[in-house]
Amino acid sequence: MPAGSLNKLKTAILYGADAFYAGTPDLSLRTQSSFNLEELVEGVRFVHNRGKRIYLPLNLFTHNKDIETCRALLRPSAKLNQMA
Repeated sequence: MPAGSLNKLKTAILYGADAFYAGTPDLSLRTQSSFNLEELVEGVRFVHNRGKRIYLPLNLFTHNKDIETCRALLRPSAKLNQMA
C-alpha cells in the first residue's frame, strides 16, 4: 500500500498492513507524499522492526538539475537496504 506520510505508515502497520511503498515528492511519482529523508529512515526502521517490507521507488525521469538530489537520496537508501 502507498504510504504518504510517516503517520499514515505507522497507522497502517498497526492496522495490519504488511508491505508499503514510499518516496519523497521530489524523486518519485508520489507527489502527495510528505516524507523527507529523515522520516523515511524512521519509517524503514519502524517497518523492519515489525517484520514488514517497505519499497522506496525512484520512478521518475531525472534531469541534470536533479542529479545531486538523487545522489543525496540514493546514498542513504543503499544503507537502508542493509537494514532489511
